[in-house]
Amino acid sequence: MPARQERVRAGNRKQCPAPDVPHGGERQAMLESDGNSQQPALQRRRVEETLQQPKWTLESPVRDILLEGSLAVKLKLNDFLRGKFCGMGVVESNESVLMEEFAAHPTRFIDDTKLLDTIKTSESYNLARCVMEWRKGAEMITMRDVAYLHGKGVSTLKQWWEFEDEGMGGTESRQKLDRVLHEVRMRTILLKTQVLEGLYESVYNARWSHVMEAADVEAGMGLKVKEGKPPQSWEYKEEGGTLEIHNEKKRLHPPRLRLMVLSSERQWPYSWSRVEGITDCYVTAEVERVWKVVEGDLKGLFGTDGPKIFKTWRHLLIGTSGIGKSMAAGSYLLYQLLHYDAAKFHVVVYCFGRELAYVFDKTAQTVSEYKAEDDIMIVVKDLAQRGMRGYVICDAAMQGAPSPAHFPPSKSWGMILVSSPDRNQFEVWKQAMHPRQIIMNCPDAIDVKAMYVWERRDQPVQEQAECWKMVEQHMCNVGPIPLCIFSEAEYVERFNATEDAVKSMSASDAERYSVIGTGKLWHFEGASHQLLRLDRKRGDTGCEAFLNVPICEKLWLQIFDKLATIMGEKDVLLLVWRLKESCLPEARENYIVPAFTLWGFVGAIQYKLKELTPPEWRPRRPCALRVWPSDHPKKSVLLLRKEYNPAKVDIKYGVLYEPEDESFPLLDAFFFLKPPQNTMVGLQVKTSKRKHITASIVRRLSEYLAEYFNVRKTFALDLLWEIIYVHYPESVPINRWQRCDLVQHPHGDEGKAEEIIAAFWKRQVHQYNVAISPEDLHVVCGG
Repeated sequence: MPARQERVRAGNRKQCPAPDVPHGGERQAMLESDGNSQQPALQRRRVEETLQQPKWTLESPVRDILLEGSLAVKLKLNDFLRGKFCGMGVVESNESVLMEEFAAHPTRFIDDTKLLDTIKTSESYNLARCVMEWRKGAEMITMRDVAYLHGKGVSTLKQWWEFEDEGMGGTESRQKLDRVLHEVRMRTILLKTQVLEGLYESVYNARWSHVMEAADVEAGMGLKVKEGKPPQSWEYKEEGGTLEIHNEKKRLHPPRLRLMVLSSERQWPYSWSRVEGITDCYVTAEVERVWKVVEGDLKGLFGTDGPKIFKTWRHLLIGTSGIGKSMAAGSYLLYQLLHYDAAKFHVVVYCFGRELAYVFDKTAQTVSEYKAEDDIMIVVKDLAQRGMRGYVICDAAMQGAPSPAHFPPSKSWGMILVSSPDRNQFEVWKQAMHPRQIIMNCPDAIDVKAMYVWERRDQPVQEQAECWKMVEQHMCNVGPIPLCIFSEAEYVERFNATEDAVKSMSASDAERYSVIGTGKLWHFEGASHQLLRLDRKRGDTGCEAFLNVPICEKLWLQIFDKLATIMGEKDVLLLVWRLKESCLPEARENYIVPAFTLWGFVGAIQYKLKELTPPEWRPRRPCALRVWPSDHPKKSVLLLRKEYNPAKVDIKYGVLYEPEDESFPLLDAFFFLKPPQNTMVGLQVKTSKRKHITASIVRRLSEYLAEYFNVRKTFALDLLWEIIYVHYPESVPINRWQRCDLVQHPHGDEGKAEEIIAAFWKRQVHQYNVAISPEDLHVVCGG
């Protein structure tokens, strides 16, 4: 950017007659247009006035610009006498005499002493003398500035634009040159401005649809697509100066809203400059929440009590890459701001980095396209200088945030910066603006399913169901990232990237992944953005904080195994415990399981394993992890859901198997001890698994194992079982042996099979509990 750009300012225009945005030559924009559209009269008149024959250009000499209005205009003596003294003293020989000459030698031009005294004592003459003296001084200063600039090699306006020397200070010469430069630049920008015909109307009049989760089982995928805006959207409540969805438990029971869709026939700004055409904006409860927070700040709904730790008209939206911050949240904010009170915002500026911006004029109902950072900065500042108020949406994904010195251009303007957690994209802007931080969570599985059903709404239900299995598998492998899971090509690219990211992790990466379980921002030198996601949590008053957590369970197991090889057990366990302590209760249970692959952890808890005495006497048996702790599993493997038809595998000893399917009976993970132990050790970590145990549940578990491994159907019943119930200080422990009941007595072979299972449970199943606490971590860490 030329250094002079930092000093250019618009003229001192106080107020424009109407908030019209400057536009230049028209073009046939993006989609088909007949090219006959007429610009609004006010807008067209301003363009025509601006594009008249220019007085100055970039090649104009700075001397001519600075001396304009001084040497060019001189008052003559005879004109002064005619105007102020009715022509007394006018003689033909003085017709070309200037007032400066007369003031220097008055008796040379008028010999009438009485008239001369009258002139000298008149107010008009003395005023003229003051003006002449001021002008002479100003001209001397101007000529000094001209000489200074010439000495620095600045003779044209273009050279002034590129001039970096600050030696002239805040002089009138500088202000005049800056003003003329601004006018010339604006004229140049107008000549190349792109006016996108019909796109304002397309966005403003976007069509509503929505997807409801159905209560009836005959709804195919369990979701119904409906036209129009839903009769009721999500409800939000204020918590600590921000908003959270209200009555979340009610959302668990259909019918309920899952997705709103806004369709713009001529696409959205996000895709106007891209190859792919995106017409649908997906509005989830998370996207709607972003707008509600922004709207609440604009309306002052969060009150004024407490410390002013952020500026309520400045916002920073952060979320995991690929979840829809730019396309969904950005587009929805634009739609809502175009419908917002026109008296508060005359324009909405949508920037993509520093090099592309669309200016939406709410009065003229037009969209203008501006390219290049300098042009965008000049246009936006010109709007603010002309008294217009606006709101800036800036997508920092590609090029980072613009300079805080120019965006927003005025205190009366609002702005939201949309970014990934990469602090390099926004740190400077954030420190200067002190914005409210808004954290956008990843969509959950049912939100993704609603998007999928909308996209496949014209397909038969059976086809939808088959393809949905593929999308679910994509989510299992790379996380709930809409950008990467609907397209096979995008998924393969993302999958390979995550695999490479895990494989390439080295000891030098360990510090980068120390952000796991914390609210630290990222640096994109590493591969964090492919393996981690952000989960929102409540921070200080009025603030939203977040945690960095693994993006999905599969990648968490891979990350854990890799970090266990490049970090010390102490550091890995610190990371595990940090996740457990920081996350929501339902998420905590997912992160502790891999710790059973660490010798230090097993050694710390082996003597805390307590056997639960069965109601019928039999010999006690110490837990295998206590007797043979070295046989603990050394790595974790995720078992895919059965509907993905995973190939059967041979049982491997020393492997902790963790089923992905939430419906897997009884256990959250298990491993096998080789002969002569012939034991299966199962872990029950999640409280959701704590159900009344029946023979049918145990039979299902045995059948599941036969479907995953190359074993016979009754293989599990030939083993000794050990079940370890894991609990934490805040959870209720299982202290009594859990029996296996026959709920019903089926007749025939099925009844006999369940009786055999019930007898097996009493004879071959041993149960233990273990309490895991921070003290176990201190033991491992030497604390």
